[in-house]
Amino acid sequence: EQTKLHNKRLILKLVYDQKLISRADVARATHLTATTVSTAIAELMSEGLVEEVGSISTDRGKPPILIQLIKDAKLVIALDLSRNVFRGALLNLRGEVKYQLDVAVENRTKEEALALVYQLIDDLLAQSPIPVMGIGIGVPGIIDIDRGYLHQAVNLGWYNLPLRELLVQRYKLA
Repeated sequence: EQTKLHNKRLILKLVYDQKLISRADVARATHLTATTVSTAIAELMSEGLVEEVGSISTDRGKPPILIQLIKDAKLVIALDLSRNVFRGALLNLRGEVKYQLDVAVENRTKEEALALVYQLIDDLLAQSPIPVMGIGIGVPGIIDIDRGYLHQAVNLGWYNLPLRELLVQRYKLA
């Protein structure tokens, strides 16, 4: 299951990077079998993340069908908590800003600042016309990225805050 997920992510990243690519080119670039590539692409298509966009003519053989990322298939929430204004945005899968919202932090307590993060995410989710697949947060401080644990963010008064865990519990997103 881990290998399958890894292969699917690898293929999705390649499709993202190349913009247009055939299954055969994916197989060559990733060193995966044609069957593995076709299965993963079929799953990505069923999830609405990639689509076939037609074929290109070649001198011989069957023309390859090109695949591309559907940039507006899902959105991602991005937060910047580094200033006295919290900035949040809905981004498509190409990183294009679809909606942005700024909220003044002012002189809030650490609890009020966390409540403001929740409010910002709630407001962004309410503006999203399509599914949100994740939340990314930039915050100055000492962070354990692997665990999503914020050891210290002096500007917010946050110490030993399990930020990822709090957000996953509340929003069921990674």
